[in-house]
Amino acid sequence: MLFGKRKPESTPEADREEFLRQLIRSNRFNGLGGEEAAVYGEILSYRVQHDYYECFKEKTEDPTTWEQFANVMWDFPGWVEGCVAVLKYTLAQTSTGRYFNFQLDTVCLPHSLASDDSGGLLYAVKLFDDRQRHAIVNLFFLQAEIDYYFRTRDKHRHYTWDRYQRDLMRNRRMWRAIDMAFRDGIARLDFKPGWQADLPETQAFRL
Repeated sequence: MLFGKRKPESTPEADREEFLRQLIRSNRFNGLGGEEAAVYGEILSYRVQHDYYECFKEKTEDPTTWEQFANVMWDFPGWVEGCVAVLKYTLAQTSTGRYFNFQLDTVCLPHSLASDDSGGLLYAVKLFDDRQRHAIVNLFFLQAEIDYYFRTRDKHRHYTWDRYQRDLMRNRRMWRAIDMAFRDGIARLDFKPGWQADLPETQAFRL
């Protein structure tokens, strides 16, 4: 039974990482279906690219529109690899726990999405195939599940992961708390520090 008898007071980062690895290997967790994962995958792809565009605009005051910028970057060498590296770097910053807010009734869209006038079609370079997109989105969703589990376990001694998963299937309030926290977590992701983090894959895009 995963973590069935551990004390609930604190969880070192190393324990959380091992816990995550165990869950991925065992595939014992809830997740999003293909269509939902595809939508959130497209949002992540758009936002990591658009955040670089905003940095570019702030630095250069270039009048290039987002569509023009995306068309130029479509075939730019290393663009996809740089975007994926920044995306993974940014998501990794949420893996230490206490990132998600489980008290939400509404989610505020980030500015780039709130002001988008493309009719719901996000214009961006494709970064992932369907399998990769599903994996990345559900890994982030799993982070929200784990965070909520540890917070719940703080209140209920010996609360096991298996019991938690059964409760999620039956309790709509618990599932909604995780779903809203996940959406809010995506909305609050800031990819700009990742573009400024001197990652090996982004050296060609330093501003």
